[in-house]
Amino acid sequence: MNRIHRFSVLLALTTAAALAEPFDPSGILLTWQRDPTTTMTIDWHSIEGVGIELVNDLSVGHNLPVKIPVYTKVRPSTLEFRARGETGWKKAEGRSFPFPFKEDRKGSLHRDGYSHSFPPSGRTVHRVELTALASDAVYEFRFDDGGKIHHFRTLPKTLSREVRFAAGGDIGFGTWTERMNRIAASHDPDFVIWGGDLAYCDGAKERLGRWYDFFDSLKKSLVTAEGRTIPVLATVGNHEVQGGFHKPGAQPDEAEDARRLRLSPYFMSFFAMPGQPGYNVLDFGDYLSVILLDSGHLNPVGGAQAAWLDETLSRRAKVPHVFPAYHVPGFGTFRPLSDRYATVIREQWVPLFEKYRLAVVFENHEHNYKRTVPIRNMKPDATGVTYLGDGAWGAWNIGITDRENKWYLEKADSLNHFILVKLKGPEARFEAFNLLGDVFDRHRARRP
Repeated sequence: MNRIHRFSVLLALTTAAALAEPFDPSGILLTWQRDPTTTMTIDWHSIEGVGIELVNDLSVGHNLPVKIPVYTKVRPSTLEFRARGETGWKKAEGRSFPFPFKEDRKGSLHRDGYSHSFPPSGRTVHRVELTALASDAVYEFRFDDGGKIHHFRTLPKTLSREVRFAAGGDIGFGTWTERMNRIAASHDPDFVIWGGDLAYCDGAKERLGRWYDFFDSLKKSLVTAEGRTIPVLATVGNHEVQGGFHKPGAQPDEAEDARRLRLSPYFMSFFAMPGQPGYNVLDFGDYLSVILLDSGHLNPVGGAQAAWLDETLSRRAKVPHVFPAYHVPGFGTFRPLSDRYATVIREQWVPLFEKYRLAVVFENHEHNYKRTVPIRNMKPDATGVTYLGDGAWGAWNIGITDRENKWYLEKADSLNHFILVKLKGPEARFEAFNLLGDVFDRHRARRP
C-alpha cells in the first residue's frame, strides 16, 4: 500500500468515526409540566441537524461568491429511556422548535462580542414529556445508541423520605454560577427553584449568546456526583423581559400569549411550565405545593393573578408545605419599602400569604441574602410569614441599604448563596450556603 493510499484510507476511517460520534446536546434541561411523581419533561438542544448541503452565497464583508454548508433536516426529537436496572430501552418521541433567534453572520448577530460563528447556524429545542413513570425511582435516558447515559429521579407520592430542594435567584453563568451549581448538586436536591433573572438577556436577540453560556453552565454543573441531572423550576424576572415590567395597553389589539412571546421570547420558549400564562402551581403528592408567581413582568401582580393566587392557596389549605417563589421582593434589602414594585407585592399578595398562614415565601431580585422576622400586618409576629432569599446565586452582589430602618431584617448579608430546603414531616429546615460551601444561616418553620 503506497503512502497516498494509506493516507486516503486513514482519512476515510477518521471521517467515518467523526460522523458516527454519539450526539452530545448543547444544552439539557429537566423540569415538569405535570405530576413530578410520575412524569418528567426533558428538553435538549441541538446545533447540528441531519444531512449537509453546500449552497451558493456571498461572503460576509466581501460579497464574493462562496459555497457554505447548511443542514438539510432538523435532528429527530427522539430519546430512549428505561428504569434503572432494566436492560431494554423504550423510545419516546417529542416535538422540536427553533431557538427564538438564529445566529446571523451577515447581520452581525453574534455572541456578545465573539466573532462570527462558522458555519452560520441556528439551534433547535427538542422536548419530550415522559409519563406513567414509577414514583421515587431513578431512570436513565440517552439520545443515541451507545451515547452517554443520563439519569433523573421522580419524586415520592408521600413524604416517606426527606425531600430536598435548592432555592435562589439571579443566576447568571460562568465560574461562580457553576461553582454554586456544583455545591448545590453535592447536597443531592430533588430539584431546584430559580426565581428569575436567569441569563440576563432582557429578551434581546443581540444577547443570544448569553443563553448559550447559561445552558452550557447548567449542563456542566447542575449534576450530582452520580450523574443525576437535577430538574429546574423557574420563574420570570425583569431580565427575562424586554422593558423588564408589564406595561398594559402598549399594543391593545395584540393577543396576550403573542405579547408574552414577543416580550420574553427566550423564557417563554425554553421553560416548559405546568401551565401558563406565566404563573403556575405544581403539586408534589399530598405534601408539597410550589407556586411560581410573576412579580409584574409579563402579567400584572393584581387582578387575575391575585385572584388565581387566592383560589390556589385556598385549595391547598391542608397541604403541609406550600412555598410561593417570585422575583421582586415585598421586603427587600436594597430598595426601600416605598419602591412601587415592592409596594404592589405587599398590597396584593402578602395579605393572601397571611390569610392562608404560610410559613415561608421565597423572594429575589436584590442580589443579597435575607431572612426576615415572621411578619403579620406589617409587624413582627411569631405566627407571621418569613421571607427568604433576595437572589444572589451567581450574579454580582449589590449591598444592603438603610439597614437601621429595615425593621423586618432578622439576618442579612451581601454574598452569593442558595438555600437548601429539607422537608421531613410537617417541619421544613432551611440552610443558607455561600460560595465556600459553608452554612451561614439556618431556619426552621412549619405552617401555623
